[in-house]
Amino acid sequence: MSQEEASSSNLHALVAAQKLLDDGKLEECLAAVKTYWLKYPEDPQAVMLFARLMNDAGRTDLAGKLERLSNALSSESAANSLNDLTSDLFESGHGLIDVRQHELAAMLLERCLNVHPNEPVINYELGFSLMSLGRFHQATKYFEKAREKEGDFDTNLNLAVCYSLTRRIDEAKGMLKGLEDLAQEDDEKKELAHRKTVLKRLERMQSKSVFTYRDWLYILYGSVLLRPQIEKGKTIEGPQKIAMTLALLKGLFLGLRVDVEIVEYYSTYSRPLAKIFADLLSVTADSYKGPNRPERTLLMMSWAADIIGPHRSFMENNYQRLLFAYGLPMQEPLPVTPDVVGAFMEELYMPWSENVQKGTNTDSISESIVEKALALETDPDFINQIEETVTYYDERREFLVLGNSSLFPERPEYSAEVHESVSLEIPSV
Repeated sequence: MSQEEASSSNLHALVAAQKLLDDGKLEECLAAVKTYWLKYPEDPQAVMLFARLMNDAGRTDLAGKLERLSNALSSESAANSLNDLTSDLFESGHGLIDVRQHELAAMLLERCLNVHPNEPVINYELGFSLMSLGRFHQATKYFEKAREKEGDFDTNLNLAVCYSLTRRIDEAKGMLKGLEDLAQEDDEKKELAHRKTVLKRLERMQSKSVFTYRDWLYILYGSVLLRPQIEKGKTIEGPQKIAMTLALLKGLFLGLRVDVEIVEYYSTYSRPLAKIFADLLSVTADSYKGPNRPERTLLMMSWAADIIGPHRSFMENNYQRLLFAYGLPMQEPLPVTPDVVGAFMEELYMPWSENVQKGTNTDSISESIVEKALALETDPDFINQIEETVTYYDERREFLVLGNSSLFPERPEYSAEVHESVSLEIPSV
């Protein structure tokens, strides 16, 4: 492609992104302009378009920072001196971290380090972005560089996290030991205690050379994952998958001797799921009535992000309440991690989605799923799957959050550390 053709193609990509913004399609515009900006990091038009996008999204402070960066990139003096750009690059990169655009933030912060390679704040923020992207090996060296001058709690904590996630147990132990004197606030002490528990789980499993998503979810949060395989993109869950997931959940509870006296649902969308599982257990289904129900209660949620609303009611891990989420997002941090998770997925679409919105009766769908789940209970292959799941978690019961409220009085936060880059092939150290 000639330079003229490339220039025309670039202009077309920006015009198309601008059209998406004009049409109010903010998510589509974000994807388009982000892809373009990562490819052409010095194009001021891309930066300005992203600024307009942030302004329309209500992020006016970040929009202002990006506008200043765009103007600086456009000036002739900036073209001759990266040093002149450093302040605007850093302010924009820091602002992009706040809106979880870590790939773009890392791109800008890496340019800052070309001028100030030893600046601890820049190294820390770049390390944080890379850690948030699941690039833990890379993040480690920037946290280590920041720590040479700034040995504060956050820097040491994030370094300990990266050591744990790359299975460098001795380094992680040393870092956590040093954090004991730095942890002053209650939240810091809780986080330190949580990280120590993570390290204990990790030590118990260090002989295993390859960690699965199920392993990592247990190690990091003490949670159960019923379907360890990763789901790609928007996930449409048909009756057979739902039946399998709920039959696995029932088998897990029976195998671990977990009693459930009533099944709750928080949202209308989760009501069919709760009623199906209640039928499988031969107990009652009811709507959420607050945190103090006397029965041994399982709260069913279709989508774990629903926790964001009433999360303080579910942070307490008491004996009476269990929390199940059918779908858990891979990259969205959440204030509470469920006791049991059906599967990882980016989005979730249930067969009753449209019916719930229209107020249509979903009984026929539910009855079909119940029948399929009951049929699975006599399937030899499925029985073996249940037994394998129960054995896996029964051997690790000591550090499981499920049914362990005396040891874990609060459920841990889900900070989306289970990334593909550390979940498949990690050699033992």
